[in-house]
Amino acid sequence: GKLDAGFITSNVYLSPGNKTLSGVLRVISETDPIPQWVLIGRSDYSKEKMDAIKYALILLQREEEGREILEDAGFSGFISVQDKDLSVMDRYIDILENYHAAPE
Repeated sequence: GKLDAGFITSNVYLSPGNKTLSGVLRVISETDPIPQWVLIGRSDYSKEKMDAIKYALILLQREEEGREILEDAGFSGFISVQDKDLSVMDRYIDILENYHAAPE
């Protein structure tokens, strides 16, 4: 069926495979960029283990074969983030909790 309004990420909207969306959807509002594919380590992993995983993922984009693997998996690369980089999520959670039902 049809939908009056909804949410879609820019990477889906702008994907070459979804060219027809721009003729069907009208953007009525945009948010600040929301981090995608955030990887979070388990609490029982040591800092050293997490640093090794982070380093390995970042190294993938330095070699042609690694970039091909990333592309095949749908990723463009990995960057290390800090808590401040995820603060946009806190703002949207606050909006949801204040104006709508709390997220489940």
